[in-house]
Amino acid sequence: MDNTKKAWLVVFSGLGVNLTLGVLYSWGIISAALIDDFKWTATQTQIPYMLASAVFALTMIPGGKLQDKFGPRPVLFVSSILAGLGFFFSGLNLSVAGLTFFFGIVFGL
Repeated sequence: MDNTKKAWLVVFSGLGVNLTLGVLYSWGIISAALIDDFKWTATQTQIPYMLASAVFALTMIPGGKLQDKFGPRPVLFVSSILAGLGFFFSGLNLSVAGLTFFFGIVFGL
């Protein structure tokens, strides 16, 4: 692969990662919908977000070590699969426990 194609691949990969991480920043919109549509309390809406943020922060260093050992491609691949599964199953499990597990833990990883 020539350098130009590789550079664009890195740019679009980084864009994808940052768009995925942006979901954490949009949680305020998601929590408002949970309160309005599902009558959750404000505290209930923050449990999945709090856990996702904690899991994300706690796994940064091990993730970095895995990237150093295996390279970014396999680590991003596994991370993408976990994020996708977390999103998918969060949509199917709109309960406090379901979102806490699938968004908080699976997506957070």
